[in-house]
Amino acid sequence: MPADYEREVESLHAFFGAWYRGELPSERFARVETALAPSFERVTPDGTIQDRETVLAGVEAARGERTETFEIEIEDLAVIDRTDERALVRYVERQTPGDDRLSAALFDAGTLEPGADGRPSWLYLQETRL
Repeated sequence: MPADYEREVESLHAFFGAWYRGELPSERFARVETALAPSFERVTPDGTIQDRETVLAGVEAARGERTETFEIEIEDLAVIDRTDERALVRYVERQTPGDDRLSAALFDAGTLEPGADGRPSWLYLQETRL
């Protein structure tokens, strides 16, 4: 059965919104740790390349830093290419307040981490500010 990439993108961003608003206990941070593959890399909107450890540290430290009105919406999600093992997905991330980003994520459905509940692992994320 192919992985549900749309559900994973929406689910992880819903987690981020709640995390950044401070609505989740610190024990829930494992959601991010299980989502990102050991080799995960992120290219930020300004072009900085971050490894998994840098991303995890930044997300963990940002818990509760946003206001209660902070929201993240995902739009225009499309699977650009998919095999049984991997998928390239593109979507628009709208942060309110904040900026909009066009993102491309590479997923690996063949290297699921323990506790990931059958979700595909995020291998790579590139964000472009709109």
